[in-house]
Amino acid sequence: TRRLAVLAREVGPADVMPAPPPGVTLAPFRPGRDEGAWLAVNAAAFADHPEQGRLTAEDLARRTAQPWFDPEDLVLARRDGEVVGSVWVKVEDAASGAGELYVLGIAPAAQGTGLGAALTRVALARVAGRGLRRCLLYVDADDARAVGVYTRAGFAEVARHVQYGPLGTRGAAADDTM
Repeated sequence: TRRLAVLAREVGPADVMPAPPPGVTLAPFRPGRDEGAWLAVNAAAFADHPEQGRLTAEDLARRTAQPWFDPEDLVLARRDGEVVGSVWVKVEDAASGAGELYVLGIAPAAQGTGLGAALTRVALARVAGRGLRRCLLYVDADDARAVGVYTRAGFAEVARHVQYGPLGTRGAAADDTM
């Protein structure tokens, strides 16, 4: 019922913080101030996603309370003062040499403007800037638009996780019998 692709890419000195697209400013998440705006854009960006699009303020609070959370690693993109996208980097174990592009979401009105590509480069710069060697991410393998953004940024699939469901959930009629 679901195929989750694991993509990875090496990072290094060439991965520097990009200039934002015209009319967009980038700034780190401000705990206590940005939760509502981030949740609204995340819900809109992931409206069809079974988990990510339904995050609540409590879910966000649990994540930002984790030892790995660094507000500098959750970068918000604003246009005319409104949050239109974000990218969140997660580094649970720096000794592993890898960081994760944890969440990248773009408001529907800002999709197709190059913002996703720019925020992907922000994540790569954050990971490289922490002295790590590799960035990885998890993406729905059927999300051609997202997979395209990541492969154009140099990511390649290194693993795939498949979730199976009962017959009738995809590709078979619910009343099929043997």
